[in-house]
Amino acid sequence: MLRKNGAGAAQPYSAVWDPETVNSAQLLRALRELTAQIRTLRGEGDVFPQREYAQAEPDEAYRERQLFSEILAAEWEPSKQKGLEKKYGFSLDANYYRVCLFAMRAEMGKTSEYSSWWENAGKRVCEAAAAVENAYCFRRAEEGWAFLILADTRKIMEKRTELLSDRLRSAAEKCPGGTYFGGIGSCAEGIRELPDSFAAAQKAMAGRFLGRQNQILTAEELSAAENMEENFRVTCGELAGVIEKARQVMTRDYMKKLSLDSVAEQVGMSPSYFSAVFKRETGRTFVEYLTEIRMRRAKELLKGSAMRTSEVGFEVGYKEPHYFSAVFKKTVGCSPKSYRNRQAAL
Repeated sequence: MLRKNGAGAAQPYSAVWDPETVNSAQLLRALRELTAQIRTLRGEGDVFPQREYAQAEPDEAYRERQLFSEILAAEWEPSKQKGLEKKYGFSLDANYYRVCLFAMRAEMGKTSEYSSWWENAGKRVCEAAAAVENAYCFRRAEEGWAFLILADTRKIMEKRTELLSDRLRSAAEKCPGGTYFGGIGSCAEGIRELPDSFAAAQKAMAGRFLGRQNQILTAEELSAAENMEENFRVTCGELAGVIEKARQVMTRDYMKKLSLDSVAEQVGMSPSYFSAVFKRETGRTFVEYLTEIRMRRAKELLKGSAMRTSEVGFEVGYKEPHYFSAVFKKTVGCSPKSYRNRQAAL
């Protein structure tokens, strides 16, 4: 975790080698550097998946994640607060608190050295937090970073939040070949309201699925954007067209591994917004509608072909025969075999 000391200076980001107390994180980093050198000598380059960097310093990152979870889950009695402060070495005394979330992603094809890109991104993000007084940074593995901002007045809180947002945007701009998104939580009046601030930040982060990359939004701003989007679609008569497009995608690709998220992306909506609009317009949930399409086709195949039951299930998008039979029986009222026998007797 990157934080301030009493004089306001930030602790350095990079780890310090100590031959007497080498830990697993340092050993892993050394092995990664050695591997990179070998690959360079062989002409293979230095390409590491994004997931590997997220595990580069497991011990320290795990502690930060645990600390953030403890802060959110704590029952805030004075003794427990003091215990956490003593355990992790910083004060949580303030009148107002806010949680902010931030994530970055390296875009495939736009950067060839993922390990270097993520090393630079992590450094820039931690430096951004260090520039804001009483802003604490916690790594959350592949989920990105969480920030806890403390302030004595609302005015100071808003200034610190704005400064952190500006610093994070600047940090992202210094990492070409990637995208970013941030969610700002509500201002908590007291540490007991921190979970509410975290929930609001998570809601704001849902904006990533609206296609609004490279933004840092509050939950209120996201809701306003969704309302504007719906008003625009309704005004232009576009909403019905979007749902019709979704229906066409489902009818065409029902045999594939379809999900609400994948169809929502194809029609340009966030999953939560698409789910609500789809049910409102069709009277059925996404899963109910997709199941209806698949069962209709399954009945056609059971009635008009000699395919085995398992083959019919596979043909309509179910890779597990038992699951297909269970869904068919729940939807149609009998097993696929019984349905075929009844149709043959007619």
